Amino acid sequence: MLEIVLSLTTPSGQIVLKGALEYISNQSGMSSYRGCFDGCPGEVFLENQLQWSESRRGLFARAIALTAPGDALPTEWEVCRVDIALNIGGRQRRPMSIAMAGISHQDGVYTVGWTEGPNSGFVEVQPRHRYDNAWMLAQHALSVSCFGNDEITPIKALDIPVYVVDGVRYIREKDVPSPLLEAFQNHTLYTVRPFVRDVPDAHYAWDLQFFISRNRNWC
Repeated sequence: MLEIVLSLTTPSGQIVLKGALEYISNQSGMSSYRGCFDGCPGEVFLENQLQWSESRRGLFARAIALTAPGDALPTEWEVCRVDIALNIGGRQRRPMSIAMAGISHQDGVYTVGWTEGPNSGFVEVQPRHRYDNAWMLAQHALSVSCFGNDEITPIKALDIPVYVVDGVRYIREKDVPSPLLEAFQNHTLYTVRPFVRDVPDAHYAWDLQFFISRNRNWC
């Protein structure tokens, strides 16, 4: 299960809201999820999402966009931050933090910042005409951080190039998107890798294909 915690800083204190996306099905490279978010009535459903094709920030941006209007946003706010964690269950296991995004404003300047795996950044943005609630602030930050703008774009299927040198088929880490990259790196910590001159991030192509086929239920 993926969990999200929203922290909204206001002049009178901090508001904390929680949400989650639960994995409910897996068929032929597609996943479906059920989500719920504090303050928003009912549940949302994301169906037939291409596996491994975008970050968890993008997944939550899509889910929050489907929510019904919830509790109103306070008139004054300073920072809205969301932290995303992976909860794999078990009494002794704590949720593992995997991503963060946030939006802040000061002196009329709105800034979005994010981090997930090796990717991070900050960018100034134009505010929306209206934010119905705190989750819409979060959705703005998540969309900008994942899609580069305040619009939800279609999911792109994985398209990782395979290189061939002296009969060896290999892929490069630089071509693998998050969250697949971080999971694959952890999987290959102690595996044999090909030696390719001037390519320090090479992995056997079959190793990645095997990993994807065996690890479809990734959240």
